[in-house]
Amino acid sequence: MRWRTGVQRLTLQDITAKASVEVWSETDRARFESWRPVFDQLSIPPGDLLDRFCPVQREDLTCQLLVLAECADDNDVTALLLVMRQAGLVMCQPNVLLVPAVVLGELNRRLRLAEQPSLDVVTLQTPKHVLFSLLDDVLLWAIQAGASDIHLTLHSRRPNADIAFTVDGWLVRPTQFQAVEAQMLNELLSIAWMGVRGGNGAVFDPGREQQGRLERCVKGREIGLRWASLVTGQGPSVCLRVLNPKGRERVPPLAELGYTRDQLAMLERACSGDGGAVIFAGMVGSGKSTTLASLVQEIPQTRKIITLEDPVEYVLDNALQCLVVSLQEQTQQPEQTNDSDLAIKLKTIKRSAAHDVLIGEIRDRLGGQALTDLVLSGTSVYTTLHASSVMQVLLRLSSSMIGVPESLLAMPGILKLLVYQALLPKLCAVCALPFEKWLNHAPLHCSLNRVRTIEWAEQWWQSWLTATGVAPELVRFRHPAGCTTCRRDATATHHGYHGRFMVAEMIEPSANPGFYDAIGRLGLAQQISAWQTQLLNRGRCDLQHFRPIRSQAIDYLQTGWLDPRDYERRFGMMR
Repeated sequence: MRWRTGVQRLTLQDITAKASVEVWSETDRARFESWRPVFDQLSIPPGDLLDRFCPVQREDLTCQLLVLAECADDNDVTALLLVMRQAGLVMCQPNVLLVPAVVLGELNRRLRLAEQPSLDVVTLQTPKHVLFSLLDDVLLWAIQAGASDIHLTLHSRRPNADIAFTVDGWLVRPTQFQAVEAQMLNELLSIAWMGVRGGNGAVFDPGREQQGRLERCVKGREIGLRWASLVTGQGPSVCLRVLNPKGRERVPPLAELGYTRDQLAMLERACSGDGGAVIFAGMVGSGKSTTLASLVQEIPQTRKIITLEDPVEYVLDNALQCLVVSLQEQTQQPEQTNDSDLAIKLKTIKRSAAHDVLIGEIRDRLGGQALTDLVLSGTSVYTTLHASSVMQVLLRLSSSMIGVPESLLAMPGILKLLVYQALLPKLCAVCALPFEKWLNHAPLHCSLNRVRTIEWAEQWWQSWLTATGVAPELVRFRHPAGCTTCRRDATATHHGYHGRFMVAEMIEPSANPGFYDAIGRLGLAQQISAWQTQLLNRGRCDLQHFRPIRSQAIDYLQTGWLDPRDYERRFGMMR
């Protein structure tokens, strides 16, 4: 804040008590294209200021300070106004204009383009208000349908774009978005990137992987998005993860998430005592972050909790939450920048006398080092990672990508609890069909969504019953047309379903006396291979109190919640 120090040394008495303020209007929008940032005339680097403020020169050569609406009362407003006056700029009235974030995003883009003129800039053929309207329609549909992700893909050999959504784990394509032209989507992505914060790149670049965070207000509702673009042979594909809007939604209690009584008891034990790691694994969209927030919420107020997240998805009243930017979001020398930032955070956390630390996700060696450092310091750590089963969590942690020493994983007290969970589609209790009625609803689809004959279905049914041992009269199938209880206007693929439910498998090392001995005898990889072979051949293994996720899913087959084909889609075909 050197520039603010300089302001105070000049003539502080000249600062006005209150600046004249006006709110952004359609008139300003029409003139905005000709406005120019004047940081260069103030000898102030834009830096982080441009996320909140921007001094501009208007078309009549008078100057004005643009301020993000929520920063109107910031002390920097008064300081910046004084610097502008002392630089000899002619101020217009009102001298402060409250603007939306996208305006500052556009100014940020102009400044970066001035520094990097070689960047390929998309020339907009569609009016900006039309593009923003399309963006808001897409976001509104996602919120109303409960989508976890929005997929925006440009195919170089197709005239229309591919706009899809992940809803309850399924990829769906609403018909109203299938006529959007590829050129329009390209322009939409370019204009949307202007509002991205923490992004790598001044403009949207179809030939480069880019990441960042975007916030948009749609019909009074704040929507947070995590942007990740992928370069493919056919064209760029942007995935927007829909975050918990501003973290304002209620964090559900653990008891409402769908764990069994025994699993809840293990989760409660994981919150007690000092030290050790609690790790949640699962596929994207399996509810890991929600469970993590619910678990941390259960920790008593007598303990100090600090979180390291990117991004912050839930606001936790009993925690101090810190944002740690991902490696991919750094634009200059990312490894050095992030390593230094993380090292400073870890040193400060250990000096802050924290009892518990939440790490949003372990992705790489930096995360592995943080986990190791904190656990060995006696801190309780709660985190997530991507793995295909609870046993694969151990192999993933010890892999070269993350690098937690195998000797540490085999040490008693280091691992408190390992959890692997999944969310499965729940059948509508009103219209779900028994097998005989399902046979009458042609065409018949198998778990691979291929049309099958009645003869094939009957043979499959008998072999499936033999393999699972479930009572045939209890099993139900999805009604393809649904009913008034479950039918959605959004997509026919969800007819017959009514929400999702949780299944999980857990390993609590302290409750398995043979866990550490077995790993010590055979080594981590060999012992895990032995346990997984036992599960494949017998459906169980030598670990005490361990129940595989497949067994829990079979329980739900007998309650009529789970379609046998959805079981096969998730866990593989029966043999």
